[in-house]
Amino acid sequence: MELARRAGLDAAPVRPVDFGEKSPFRGRSLLVERYDIPDRAALDRDQAGLELMLQEDACSILLLARTEKYRTSLERVATALCALGLSDDPAALGLWCPVRHVTFSWLVANGDLHAKNVSALRIIRPGTLGAFPELTRLEYSPLYDLLNTTLVIPDDDFALPVKGKKNRLRVRDIAELAERWKGARSVAEEQIMAVAAGVRRNLDDVLGCAHLPEAMAERYRRVVDGRLRAFGV
Repeated sequence: MELARRAGLDAAPVRPVDFGEKSPFRGRSLLVERYDIPDRAALDRDQAGLELMLQEDACSILLLARTEKYRTSLERVATALCALGLSDDPAALGLWCPVRHVTFSWLVANGDLHAKNVSALRIIRPGTLGAFPELTRLEYSPLYDLLNTTLVIPDDDFALPVKGKKNRLRVRDIAELAERWKGARSVAEEQIMAVAAGVRRNLDDVLGCAHLPEAMAERYRRVVDGRLRAFGV
């Protein structure tokens, strides 16, 4: 999650925590801040103009049951996000975000990028009493559940196929996702390489402060380094 943030992606705020002895949670855990719920200060300060976020994951958008979260493809997910109405502006939190999300997930060997780990936000204002809420915009959600699954499951496949592939992805494979909204191939490749460069630039620093055993951190480095080299970075 920290590597994604430093590489320029919109990742949800997280921190490691240790629960007390009486807690049902044992050992160290990862606490993810709920970005979709306003805090008390926001509720007290701006009730009339408060923005509320309604999160919908790709399972719901595609009308899939939770148990079917691995039974789709990233092309279908991209098409559904396009139909939902996300912006195709590269500067917006819209359709280009999944390109960056898929790129980062592949580079760090995140085999858990299934349809429930891709989400969009409908951002609404509740309005005045008795009035309908107003949809102000749609955005791709902050990223969550970014992990290197090969540290625990060696040779783990990518969760959802791209061009029918769950392994050996290349820049061109991910770039073709942009065809779902007629996005320029050159822009897609620029976005992909920017993410890859950010990962390369920050990998050693993040692993240096990560809460990983030394041997596991070195395996993480080797896996990511190999995929970056395959991208020419």
